[in-house]
Amino acid sequence: MTGRPVFVAEISSGMRSDMATAVPGTLFLIGVLFYLLHREWISLALLLTTLFGVMIWTALAGSAVLGQLNVISIGFASILLGLAEDFGIVLHQELKSYPGADATIIRRLAGPGIFWSAVTTASAFALLNLSSLPGLKHLGTLVALGIVIGAWAMCFLFLPLLIRFRRVQAVASPKVERHRSKREGLIAVA
Repeated sequence: MTGRPVFVAEISSGMRSDMATAVPGTLFLIGVLFYLLHREWISLALLLTTLFGVMIWTALAGSAVLGQLNVISIGFASILLGLAEDFGIVLHQELKSYPGADATIIRRLAGPGIFWSAVTTASAFALLNLSSLPGLKHLGTLVALGIVIGAWAMCFLFLPLLIRFRRVQAVASPKVERHRSKREGLIAVA
């Protein structure tokens, strides 16, 4: 058989299998790299859980806005994972720099950078809506929605959970508590 329907069916099945390996592969790679750099299981679990939630929320919001999602538009997940993960890494690093800080202080330090990064990147992907290809339009809309959702989720879900679990660990470890006391004096001055 030849012709456009056969070509589209073959390309779609190839893309479906590519997406089925790309999304879990991206999530796995993010997890491995995060663990190798930070060696923190709880932070890793919180990051991956938040990223998974962002993907689900974005797919739900995208299907509400766009209707049915197609194979090409599902490619948003790999792009989104990498971008939303960056917001989480920035917050995680700020929290490591200021271990005694609360979520408000960390958001004040990192929030403007995350906000403008999310706005500019989401705007760039939203421009894909000018394309004549429906798959690219969907991809642009989904990534733009996902970046905004991801920035919000990292700042208002991931960060408070990260702080809560760090405090539980600090109470269990007196060495961490002494280090924390020294840093709180620096935060109070700043």
